[in-house]
Amino acid sequence: MSDEAKQVVWILGAGFSRSLGGPLFGTLFGPWSMATLKAHFPPAEFPRLFGDASDVVHWVYNYGRQFSLGRALAWDRERGETGEELWQDAEQYLQILDAAASDPRSPWATRINRIVHTHLNRVQGPERAQPSLVEINGAARRLLAAECSEFTKVLDLQSEPVTQYATWARRLGPEHTIITFNYDRLLELLGAKTGKLACVPPGWERDGLAASVYKLHGSVDWISEDAGKPERVIKVSSDPFAALTCDSPAKIVIANPGPTKSALTDTLEGQWSAAFKAILLADAVVFVGYRFPPTDARAQQTLLHALRNNKKHYLAVHIILGPNTASLDCIRLRQLLALTLADRRELQFGEKLHFKSRNLRAWALGAADFLGQAEIEHITEPFKFADFP
Repeated sequence: MSDEAKQVVWILGAGFSRSLGGPLFGTLFGPWSMATLKAHFPPAEFPRLFGDASDVVHWVYNYGRQFSLGRALAWDRERGETGEELWQDAEQYLQILDAAASDPRSPWATRINRIVHTHLNRVQGPERAQPSLVEINGAARRLLAAECSEFTKVLDLQSEPVTQYATWARRLGPEHTIITFNYDRLLELLGAKTGKLACVPPGWERDGLAASVYKLHGSVDWISEDAGKPERVIKVSSDPFAALTCDSPAKIVIANPGPTKSALTDTLEGQWSAAFKAILLADAVVFVGYRFPPTDARAQQTLLHALRNNKKHYLAVHIILGPNTASLDCIRLRQLLALTLADRRELQFGEKLHFKSRNLRAWALGAADFLGQAEIEHITEPFKFADFP
């Protein structure tokens, strides 16, 4: 098989940037987060990121985790509060909060309002106005964008940890397509450093000389000036942290879990369509740090449908979710992909290429190691390697 013009699709999730300091959902909104954010984004420069609503976002999240992650210094006076078990992680919390803000008559809206009311009466007194659920949800979206961006604000592109990412980027070409669910600007920074990949925001044309990047869940520097209108126009701001500084959270173009994700996904239909077409024509698909989270039902349906209908005789599919290939996330993703590709037979070394064949492999590596070391034949022709797990 020739490597010439092989179409490779990279599907990136939060694990892609983890070794550079990118967060996972399990680390968001912890009791340490506010102090860290203030160090990266000083309140004098980013006043819209902080305030009563932002403090409530953090406190309510940790309350709903029974303060299992520890207690924030700002709320130490509430040592006697034990909290409740309301959500398992920040992903579920964001989904519930977004739904509550969308429907103020819902049970969750009533529940969260009561929690906030009781708490604020204890620590601030009844004279202080309580932020609305819309304000709290808007603050949560800003904080999410900030926590996903803080590592890029201080990232040294000349540093050793970036080396493997730059090596990967330099191997890319116009035959490669990158599909990302991350909001941060790491790919834009790598593109500026190497000239080998280019983001394609809504309404833009692909470069043609570089790998195309499609951000299916938006970006921290995308802004919609006509939020709430049927036809939204999305613009790339000159401010790399526009989601933190814009005058209204409604303008932020990041598809966080909840009803907001559904609405923005419709707006970003062009991104999804381009991703679907790329997978249909791919010779290889590589999942790097992406596991189809439970709140990403549309992504699971759309991308797996494209994989199932892939046009190539042979398809190589790779999973990179860290060194533990026996983790629940890795097993789940592998089983989803096995079901999707059930009509293709596994191709063994030495066999002739048959119609509807494939290889499905999980690498016991983190993203940085795989990106820095994997050559094109590892990706497009894994059947050649007998010791491949």
